[in-house]
Amino acid sequence: MEQPPIDRSAVLCVEQQTRPILTATMGGQLQPSLKESTMIEKTASVHWEGPGKKGQGQISTETGALVRYPYGFASRFEDDRRATNPEELLAAAHAACFSMAFSFACDKAGFATSWLDTQARVRLVEVAAPLHFASS
Repeated sequence: MEQPPIDRSAVLCVEQQTRPILTATMGGQLQPSLKESTMIEKTASVHWEGPGKKGQGQISTETGALVRYPYGFASRFEDDRRATNPEELLAAAHAACFSMAFSFACDKAGFATSWLDTQARVRLVEVAAPLHFASS
């Protein structure tokens, strides 16, 4: 199935440290509003056993989407694809948040969205100890 071309005319700011509320302005331009408001709060938990590289964790979410889902050093820093890692989960969250926010903003601005494909990348780099996220 051939996909229609992507309209890149709308520019959207996705949340960083605050929770921007996307608002449509005149002319269909989208701008973020940085009003602080608690819209929703979700939780996840991790059970970790063992030391560092040999340890294993299990991630669970309050909705039950993940229940004791495994992760560890090999799935984070090596190529073990039998488990997940925090960066993969953050990328999935960014992609999901962006897709939903973009769809709502397009609807509000009068643009119909029939489908969206979003890919997000989270990169962990060592700049100086300790490790930190350089971008997401």
